[in-house]
Amino acid sequence: MFCFLLFVVWIPIFMGMTVRGVAHAQTTTSETSTSTGAINRAPTDDTGVLPFAPAKLFSQTFELNPDQLALGAKITTTATTSVEIPPVTSTALMIEIKELPPEELPDIAWASTTMSTVWHIDVKNPDGAIWLPKPFITVTFPAEGPFYYKKIVYFWDGNKEDWRPLPSETDFKNKTVSARYPLPYGRFIVRDRASVFEGIASWYRWENGNFAAFRHLSKKSKLKVTNISGSARDGKTVTVTVNDYGPEEWTGRLIDLDYYAYRQIGLPRGGVMPVRVEVIK
Repeated sequence: MFCFLLFVVWIPIFMGMTVRGVAHAQTTTSETSTSTGAINRAPTDDTGVLPFAPAKLFSQTFELNPDQLALGAKITTTATTSVEIPPVTSTALMIEIKELPPEELPDIAWASTTMSTVWHIDVKNPDGAIWLPKPFITVTFPAEGPFYYKKIVYFWDGNKEDWRPLPSETDFKNKTVSARYPLPYGRFIVRDRASVFEGIASWYRWENGNFAAFRHLSKKSKLKVTNISGSARDGKTVTVTVNDYGPEEWTGRLIDLDYYAYRQIGLPRGGVMPVRVEVIK
């Protein structure tokens, strides 16, 4: 009996998934569900540069019944990848989540992925019938690459043969990026928006003006800084001029604002706040 209990306890840990608001979920795991690394790219012949698929890619299918979906569910496949399903009534759903090998997308799609992992998500009825989410599903992925750059979730538009951006939100604590998506099926990557930064701002007293210390651009650069804290001052902006270098990488801060600039968009007594920094010139 003791061994049986240990076996039951370790099953959900081994499967690497959690379901919020759901007592149990049946899963079907393919033989290739062991790798969570990004897809590398290697040169080929005259066709140019194509990605090189690792030997094993993550692939897993989750089955949820109507009772499990009544309040909505969040399927977490890894520490930083998940799909959130809105409340569903009177139907069961199958959720397939996997990393894609090169042959499952057109060459043009792989040539423009900038080495990001490509995720495939398919939510459908067990009989294969199309299911449309109301409201949208929410997808969450690792924030790959330099973390201070604004992260954007893109989906593959087969009609336009291009990756198209979705409005995306970054979780600074967990280093993930999320987006809402209106369809039950999609292929996704995460890209940087190199002219936009997100991170933590602090303040200092120096020239009592709209100035900032910023290590990513040269002095005299002009920046638009926006409060994205979710507080009462969320969305307030200020334009500043870079007049100093800093803060250092090890501090964990993105930018230091002059006290005069900081108090226009945040409360100095708080000490720090999350901000978006956009390059004006």
